[in-house]
Amino acid sequence: MVLGLDCDGVFCNFSTGYAKLLTEETGITFPDYSQIEPEVWYWEREAGVTKEQEARVWGRIKSDKAFWLDLHPHEGAVGFLEDLDLTEHEVYFITDRPGYRSQHQTANWLKAHLKNIDPAVIISRNGKGSVCKALGIDVYLDDKPENVQDVWEKSPKTACYMLKKPYNKELYSMDKAVESLEEFGWKAKLWEEGI
Repeated sequence: MVLGLDCDGVFCNFSTGYAKLLTEETGITFPDYSQIEPEVWYWEREAGVTKEQEARVWGRIKSDKAFWLDLHPHEGAVGFLEDLDLTEHEVYFITDRPGYRSQHQTANWLKAHLKNIDPAVIISRNGKGSVCKALGIDVYLDDKPENVQDVWEKSPKTACYMLKKPYNKELYSMDKAVESLEEFGWKAKLWEEGI
C-alpha cells in the first residue's frame, strides 16, 4: 500500500506555534491551541489580525531555521507514527510548508518521532491531487477541505480521507471523513485487504 499523509493539522500542531508568533507580532492573546482546535480555518483573521501582520508573521516563519522542527505533535500522533510500519508500506508525507529548508525540518521532525526511519517528505505548493496521482497514492489523509477536493478531482483512484476538525465542518457529511488517526489506520487496513 502507498500512503500519503499531510503533516500540519494531522500530526503537527501548527496552530500553537503560529499563535505564539501572532501574539508577539500583534499583542492579541489567542486560546491555548494545544488544548482546543480553532473553529474556523482563518482564525487569526477572526481575531482581528490584519493581512499585513499575517504577512510579517509568515515572513518570520519562512526565515526561521527551526519553526517547522519545533512544532508539537497532536495528541495520538506519536503513537500512530510509531505504529506505522514504514518497512511494510511506502509512505509519503505531503505538505505545503514554505520557508528555510522546510523539507529538511519536516523530515527531521518526523525522524525524531519515527525512530531510525528516513521519511519521504514532499513539499507541494499547488495542491496535492497531482502529487497523489504521480506517486500512485492508494490512501491519503488531510485536514484541509481544498486539499481533499484537489485529490478527489486529480487523483480519483486515491481513497482520500479527511480528518475531522472544527474548522472543516463543511465536509463532515462526506463518507470518507474520519474522527481520528486510529480510525484512518483502520480504514486504510480495510482498503489494503480489499474490503
